[in-house]
Amino acid sequence: MLLFVNCSQDLFTPNLVSDADPVLLELAKDPSSEAVFATMAIQLETKGGFHKVLGLLNELVHDSKEQLHSMTKIWRGVHARCQISKIKLHGRQEFFETYLHQAERHVRQASQRLAEVKDHLKGYEKSQTVYGALLKSEITKHALVKKTLKTKFAHAQAGLDSLKKASAEVANWTPKGRALIQTHLMDVATSYLQVKEYELPNITEFLERTNDRKVKLRLTQWLKRVNAQLLAGASHFRNALNRLQKIGGQVEAALARMLVALKAGVAHLRKAITFSEHMIKAGKDGAALFGKLVHQNRGLIAANKKYCDNESVTYHKNQVQATAAIKLFREIRSFFVGHYSKIHSYIKAKYHRD
Repeated sequence: MLLFVNCSQDLFTPNLVSDADPVLLELAKDPSSEAVFATMAIQLETKGGFHKVLGLLNELVHDSKEQLHSMTKIWRGVHARCQISKIKLHGRQEFFETYLHQAERHVRQASQRLAEVKDHLKGYEKSQTVYGALLKSEITKHALVKKTLKTKFAHAQAGLDSLKKASAEVANWTPKGRALIQTHLMDVATSYLQVKEYELPNITEFLERTNDRKVKLRLTQWLKRVNAQLLAGASHFRNALNRLQKIGGQVEAALARMLVALKAGVAHLRKAITFSEHMIKAGKDGAALFGKLVHQNRGLIAANKKYCDNESVTYHKNQVQATAAIKLFREIRSFFVGHYSKIHSYIKAKYHRD
């Protein structure tokens, strides 16, 4: 164990400094040698002092080497842990940043999808309104046209019935039947006007004439022509009604199916909006979480670097000191063994002056 004493260079006498060996003076300049020389001074005064001092110097060299070895061993462990921590922390940083960027990208993509879905929804809802109005309009129009065709067909049938009655009366021509024939012809004219939308010529003037065969024949022919026209009109209205019922029904069914599809599309798009909003929220929550982890881990990286840098500086500083101490102790030991008398005189002069 070294005995530390409070000494300074002002204890040297001029003769001591001038007479001492230059190598010894150089060794004495090192602050660490003061305690060594002080301890050597005490040991040299005892029996077997030389061997005790030599043992002390050997022990100092050995202990310093052990300290340097232990220090280096500890530093290697610390350095290894620092490297492992550095790799782990940088790996985590890359992981956190990757997931942060993914979360931010998911938010952007979900926001873009949300805008697109909302735009599609507006289109679907507008189409719903348009096709709904069109279906309502078609139903109303078809109902009106059906009513018109049925009415005209009924007029055509009524005209045909009146023609049949008129033809029967003409065939059985009698003076008393003229009024009845005239009534039937007026009914025919009314029905004809409803069917053809123009009036028949006043045929009842024939009835004012005498009963001759030519008038009867001409009236019969005229009734046949009108009958053919009303038959054609009735057939036309019946066919038109059938076509309307078929085609109109197809149109209404197609529009109804379109509305069902649009309704399903609207429901699907609304679900997609809810899902996109959920994805945006989840993405923002994930971005906030990983953003926090990125920030915290960045702080850990900086703290780990600072700690490792400080440990490195401390180790290399202590390594330099320990290496210098070993070198000093070796040089003192070498000088002690090779120049015992010089160092003995120097120590005696320095520490045992009266």
